[in-house]
Amino acid sequence: MRKLTGGVVALCLGVALTAWADGAGDIDYRQKVMKAIGAHIGAAASIIKGKGGTVADLKSHAHALEELAKVSIRVFPAGSGPEAGKTEAKPEIWSDPEGFAKVSNDFVALAAQFSEAVSSGNMAASGKALGALGKGACAACHKAYRTKH
Repeated sequence: MRKLTGGVVALCLGVALTAWADGAGDIDYRQKVMKAIGAHIGAAASIIKGKGGTVADLKSHAHALEELAKVSIRVFPAGSGPEAGKTEAKPEIWSDPEGFAKVSNDFVALAAQFSEAVSSGNMAASGKALGALGKGACAACHKAYRTKH
């Protein structure tokens, strides 16, 4: 019985790893990371506009965005483009690696600047930094490297 159970577990793990390796798992993970980023940006904007939340919450969202920006660089591996499944990621992500690296690195830098502004306690500076993040990173990347289906 133990050998049978071990074999079934190994088979299931193999199937799961195969699904991950074919890009579908990468797309699913990427979409979850991007939704998390959007949720933190939306929550931060609500706090800055005075529509809920606290400054302590804002610091948490800013920190999360700073960390997720670093993660976002790794969520576009080769083989996870349109050929792998339903995705809004354009093929240009992989055919223009230098351009994509620039917008990705801009996201990391602008998220860090937003976190720094939030840490200063200056809400006006925080609002400006969030706007710069939205325009300089999110919109810039989406315009060049994202499509809607």
